[in-house]
Amino acid sequence: MIIEIDVMAAHDERAHDDLDRILYKVEDGWHLLHGADLEDLVSTPWLRDQGRAGTKARELVQAAIQRSAYPTKPHRRRIRVTPSPQQDGELTPKHAARLSEQPLVILVENRFDDGAFVRRIVAEFDRSFNKYLSTSTAPVTFDSVGGKGQMQREVEARCQQGPRPRLVVVVDSDRRAPSDPPSPEATRLHGACSRRGIPCWVLAKREAENYLPKMLLDAHRNTGSEHRRRVDAWAKLNEDQKDFYDMKEGLSGGPTEAERALFDDLPSGQRATLGSGFGSKISQCWRHYPANARDELRVRGRGDLELGLEFIRQEI
Repeated sequence: MIIEIDVMAAHDERAHDDLDRILYKVEDGWHLLHGADLEDLVSTPWLRDQGRAGTKARELVQAAIQRSAYPTKPHRRRIRVTPSPQQDGELTPKHAARLSEQPLVILVENRFDDGAFVRRIVAEFDRSFNKYLSTSTAPVTFDSVGGKGQMQREVEARCQQGPRPRLVVVVDSDRRAPSDPPSPEATRLHGACSRRGIPCWVLAKREAENYLPKMLLDAHRNTGSEHRRRVDAWAKLNEDQKDFYDMKEGLSGGPTEAERALFDDLPSGQRATLGSGFGSKISQCWRHYPANARDELRVRGRGDLELGLEFIRQEI
């Protein structure tokens, strides 16, 4: 986050310990200090008292003054620490300290498979953000609680515990064709997030696996000729078909009218090859390195991956 500390908070001795806690997370690299009051903070009792943490705190603030001249990428969320909050984004020192110590939680349906998807997208598209996923202090974590219904309840519970939490939700749309809306469960979850100001990325494609590019499917390990035939058949699909083909289960035995319209023109041989899907382990393809998949991901993502990253950056 980008944190601004009101000079009046630094004049309140009762707030000094909480302000120190915020600085410790700044020192860990979780947040940035910015704002017009930075230079004025140096002369406040908070930083003049050498009998406590004043000297160390003053050094950290002075370093923040130097950094403030540089762009704040990838941080987006801003809070102001003030003794008397009056508007959104303003918090008391105690509440701000608690929030600063919270890692950003990316809530997904499956923290292993969907977590690997998000990690790969970040690694390919945004190196400045990627460092927050790879440090030992873990400023960003993944969590999962089950299906979309459980995710909605988790969002509601977390938002009852004080200031808006550092939380982003990423969820499959479960759409089965371009004309379909997201599933009712995904729609309800998105609505619950929107009402509480929580960024929620509902994937434009059916599921995370629908963003896999051919180079990562080709790299899938410990597979035989059947996998190769299926990749070749998948590669002949048009972009809309790739977006809504069930990568794990294959073609539906009971397709909707929209699915029939989408897949009815498949030749019988291609239909037979794609009928059973790639199986439940296809999400392992997100972990295949080294492979610079950015260009293919950009084409396969059709703009949605960049949009999703912006949702996540809102809470960094």
